[in-house]
Amino acid sequence: MSAKQTSQLKSAAIAILVVATAFYVGMSWPDEFEVVGSFDSEYRDRYSHAMGYQNGRDPYLFAPTLPAVYEDEDGPTLDDGYGFGNITAFGEIYVAGNATPQDFADTLPTKLTQFEANGKSHRVDVDYTDHSLTIALDGTYVVAFHSSFEGSAGTTFTMHIRVDAVEMFPGLHRSMMGPGSAGSASFEGHLDLMQDDVVTVYVESDMPNKSITIIDGVLSVSRVL
Repeated sequence: MSAKQTSQLKSAAIAILVVATAFYVGMSWPDEFEVVGSFDSEYRDRYSHAMGYQNGRDPYLFAPTLPAVYEDEDGPTLDDGYGFGNITAFGEIYVAGNATPQDFADTLPTKLTQFEANGKSHRVDVDYTDHSLTIALDGTYVVAFHSSFEGSAGTTFTMHIRVDAVEMFPGLHRSMMGPGSAGSASFEGHLDLMQDDVVTVYVESDMPNKSITIIDGVLSVSRVL
């Protein structure tokens, strides 16, 4: 390569460097974005598509100013409205190894009162003594009930989720065939829930003076949006 060609290549490289530097210096994030904090590897993995890097080292998560990043004992959680993340909220109450039946004097819907313990929860008030879950954060939730149970022979039991004692989707029907009939039943669906909504399970039988025993069961909610 001649001295002239070498000089031309150096000039071109310098020009490219100048343009790139000017572009880098001139870059800025839109006004609606802000740096909300430094995140560890867990959050880097979860939100890698929403991250920028300062000085090529420290990962920072950029999010719209409204809504903000929520901070609590579990650390920051992003709810940005743009698909970058969600506020986590979940809770459950359950019963395990139960042998005590719940009696139904009539065929009216009655709250299921067989739960015996609180499970894991976060931003949901779990209360097995009231056999209910109370929502603390608006959103769309997966609401689910899973159980194995025994019931009076020849009886059809209907179970539904209720929100503030109002019957909602989802639900199920289960017919008990003979004496000592036992089986499993599950249902789940998505519901839009608001703060202070109370989630329960109600049961009704198609004949009076019947009983049901939830041997193992769990009522749960999980926020997905």
